[in-house]
Amino acid sequence: MAVKFLVLVIASVLGLSGVLGADPDPLQDFCVAVKDNKINISPPKSKKDDDKYDHDKDEESPYKVQMSTTNSSDISVVVNVNGAICKNPAMVTGDDFLFKNLVNLGDANNMVGSIVTPANIGMFLGLNTLGISFARIDFKKGGVNPPHTHPRATEILLVIDGSLKVGFVATNNKLFTATVNKNEIFVFPRGLVHFQENVGYGTALAFAALSSQNPGTQQIAPSLFGADPPISDSVLAKAFGLKPEAVDALQVTFSKDKESSWSNEK
Repeated sequence: MAVKFLVLVIASVLGLSGVLGADPDPLQDFCVAVKDNKINISPPKSKKDDDKYDHDKDEESPYKVQMSTTNSSDISVVVNVNGAICKNPAMVTGDDFLFKNLVNLGDANNMVGSIVTPANIGMFLGLNTLGISFARIDFKKGGVNPPHTHPRATEILLVIDGSLKVGFVATNNKLFTATVNKNEIFVFPRGLVHFQENVGYGTALAFAALSSQNPGTQQIAPSLFGADPPISDSVLAKAFGLKPEAVDALQVTFSKDKESSWSNEK
């Protein structure tokens, strides 16, 4: 009996880890996000409506929430939630689920020779609660998408044109690499440091799908040498076996005022 109970507990924990390891499941068909999480709060129309929300009947604004307030006029507030506030479903159209910003060639003329054009909750509001996002990555010849992580998402990469050498580093510091050619895919496990390098004879193009509406991107070098306020020279010098003057030079390279030269994300 004890063994069966232990197996049940372990199975339950493993099941929960899978459930909790991704974005929360949606509680409705869709929840198109309200831009900037801003809503108008208006006083109740009558005493009967006091302390009630009216999401469906207010046709004046797609973002209006009716609730009790002491103010006599509408006030605008910003609500911070883990996700985003839903737009009034009655105001949602097909265009809310359409994103056109990935059709154009990205400008990869920067320090690393690549540019990432994301389609996540920050600019594609129809993704809210759906647990997925997308990105276009353009590479110059020899361009690199530098080592980075997505703390909230697994990534699957499809090469559309060219050849990319890709890889990720496991937590035991083992490197897994492969050359990915046109129409081939590669997967990067969630949260692990990974990269792509254009090893073809010309430009390259890839698209990536990620298992979160807001996967996050943390580039390794800018995070460490471009932190604001900066990490102390002594910490970075000891961590990387560098002289303090080398650390200073890297901090200048990745400083906020030079972000346009090293950043490869629109």
